Amino acid sequence: MHAQAYPGTLPLQAASLIGDPPIPYSHMMGLMDEPIALEHPYQKSRLVNYLGDLNRLLSQHPEASARIASLQGGNQFLRVLAQAEQQQITSHSIRALQTFLVQSAGVKLSSPSHPTGIDASYGPRTHAGIQQFLSCQLQAFQPQEISFPVPGTTP
Repeated sequence: MHAQAYPGTLPLQAASLIGDPPIPYSHMMGLMDEPIALEHPYQKSRLVNYLGDLNRLLSQHPEASARIASLQGGNQFLRVLAQAEQQQITSHSIRALQTFLVQSAGVKLSSPSHPTGIDASYGPRTHAGIQQFLSCQLQAFQPQEISFPVPGTTP
């Protein structure tokens, strides 16, 4: 897969998710600590491209997709990633991702201002939670290096 970065970002590679520190949200989305504003076309575009790229990556690893689908809420999680390829991301989609991560995958998204982290906003905690969850799923089936997509690139 050929990885291209947006200006000011770094390519997201599996090695950085599995062996090295993950690529921070600020590099991927171009924001610091604030969540993606879905009404802002550029921010939404980066998010849908990233989630769509993750969907394409999972389609190359059917064992991981099947494992995710077997978890409660896993089909909804996969459906949201698939909808991203159609530019169909809403706050309800983000809430579905967060609900799955917290309730079924055991990812902690909580913060002092939000005890569950399920707030329908895509920010640094949700981003890190998705990276953590998917890197574990993919590593379980493919321990060698896996290239994770950069928003807006295609495999």
